[in-house]
Parts: sequence; structure tokens; C-alpha cells
Amino acid sequence: MNALTALLRVNDLGLDARKPLTGPQIAEVSRWRVRKEPLALSVARSEAVRLAKRTTELDADIKTNNSRITELVEISEAAPLLEETGFGPVTAAICLTVWSHHGRVHSEAAFASLAGVSPIPASSGNTVRHRLNRGGDRTLNKALHLIALTRMTFDTSARGMYWTPYSKFTASRRPSAWA
Repeated sequence: MNALTALLRVNDLGLDARKPLTGPQIAEVSRWRVRKEPLALSVARSEAVRLAKRTTELDADIKTNNSRITELVEISEAAPLLEETGFGPVTAAICLTVWSHHGRVHSEAAFASLAGVSPIPASSGNTVRHRLNRGGDRTLNKALHLIALTRMTFDTSARGMYWTPYSKFTASRRPSAWA
């Protein structure tokens, strides 16, 4: 997609590519025919057609894969996740594949450790503190991050849970960085 946009911006092929390309513009480029023009423009036009056709094919493949993943998740144990805010078919499938089978994840703490979001003691002397676990399944960690961001954006109860620890600070006691 970036290569196609760059190609159309550099060469004057009759399409304004100053803004991101839309689906109809890509379809138009994929239907271009060979013209009688200088060699450089002819090569650029044929490459643009090839890139546009490939983009269209990949877009169709993504839609097919997404619908197939949705079908598989709907018939699995992860089907209830699709009803939760923030879970899409891909994130539910990631959670399902990491979970694997009954008995693998025996508690919320085990799941947090598996995802790499569990706290690890990092205390020294009288100072008691924790840091996040940097191990675990990074794909699951990314999926959980996307779910959390989506929930904070679209779910008011999740947004309230996020800001609750900070509610104890009144305007007069709030750290200066938060002002």
C-alpha cells in the first residue's frame, strides 16, 4: 500500500495521491490498461497496476480469514468473549490459543503470569515496590493491551475502574505533573 502510494505520488499517472488511497481508487488503478507513453511512465503504470491488484487480493484474503476466525471462535469455548466490550474475533482467538485446554490456567494470577502482566517484587532494603513481568506471551500481552484500550474508550465502567486509584487526589493535593 505504501509502495503504491509513493509510486503514484512520484509519477504523474493521472491520480491524485496526496491523501491516503481509498478502495475505489485502488480498484481504478487495478483496471488501468497499457498506454502509449514514455518508458518510465509505462513501467510505473504497470507496477502500479500490479501493486493495486496485489492490495486487492490481500484485502480479500484478510476478509476471508477474519470471517473464518469468527466462525471458529463462535463454536469454541471463547464464544462468550465476543459479547464483551473490547473483544474481537482475533483477540478472542489469541486468548483461546494461549488458554489451550482446561487445567492449563488454574487462576487469574497464572493467566497474568502467562501474559507477562503479573507484578514481580523489585524491593531493596526497606523499599517495597514491584515491577511488571517482561516475560510471558507477547502476543497475548498485545491482545490484552488492545482490549484494555478499547474498553477504556468505549466502556464507561472500565474507564471508571481505571481512574478510581487517582480519585483520592483532590485538585489541591494533585501532583503538579497532573495539573
